[in-house]
Amino acid sequence: MRQLTECEIRVAGELAARHGTVRALDQPIPDSIGGTPLIRFSTLAQLERRGVISAREADAGHYFGWLFQQASLDPLKVADIKRIPAAGGPAAGDLPAAAERYRHRVSDAMRVLGGAGSPAASAIWAICGLEMSVPAWALARQRRPDEAFGILCAGLGVLAAHWGARGSGARSIWRRPPADLIDCRQRALKLPAFGISL
Repeated sequence: MRQLTECEIRVAGELAARHGTVRALDQPIPDSIGGTPLIRFSTLAQLERRGVISAREADAGHYFGWLFQQASLDPLKVADIKRIPAAGGPAAGDLPAAAERYRHRVSDAMRVLGGAGSPAASAIWAICGLEMSVPAWALARQRRPDEAFGILCAGLGVLAAHWGARGSGARSIWRRPPADLIDCRQRALKLPAFGISL
């Protein structure tokens, strides 16, 4: 990472207030039109950089987030304007066919974490799945932020142990890595990127 200029520091400060830790990239983003390439570090990437969680725990959290997205569990989605609504229930095609398989994997993770009502499952669901910040989850659950970080770290440890038990090696979380899953540690450093014109 390179050092920010004064103007970039001001812009990064404004972005950091809304998006968390923001850093400048050394090279431009290929699809951006000019501007300063800034990236946001995810909560898990920040915790891993500080040494609070291990790489396996960060990978487990990113993998859960990927499963969550594939299962279409995020309530915020765009309606397909090509489909015609049908009376009497959801229209065919509202949920991808593969989403059911991913929903079973998410459900299995929730079971391993103690069920949907457990603090660890709630933290993983909200922070890794819905991408809520730890302080926001702590406030919603009426917990202290340090307590919330402890619950998140414990949940990540459980998931890393659960998924890591299926094989050996640093990337044993997945039986076969999905083709469209970017290496989680790199994903945490690359997404989302903001192209800022100064």
